Amino acid sequence: MQLPGFVELVVSFTGLHCFPEPHRAVTEMVRVLRRGGVLTGSAVLNDTGRRYAPMRQIGRAAGLLGPGCTGAELRTWLEGLGMTDLTLRNSGAICYFRGVRS
Repeated sequence: MQLPGFVELVVSFTGLHCFPEPHRAVTEMVRVLRRGGVLTGSAVLNDTGRRYAPMRQIGRAAGLLGPGCTGAELRTWLEGLGMTDLTLRNSGAICYFRGVRS
């Protein structure tokens, strides 16, 4: 069994959108972080624009993408879990995120 606050860094690049329950995945990522630990990653979010909607639809139909989330949802989850110094930056269909556990 791994104790909470065990690691200094959690990285999830192009992964969050694949989880069937992204909120639960974020909760677990934060749970294992030590105080001052960093969570960083990227994800295809549901609010990156209509231009990328076909990509999300095809990805879900193929079983490659989970339900995803919006940038606002991700920020709310991270803030609710005590993450600070949050940055979320969109680049095309991808959002890059980073936060520090308080």
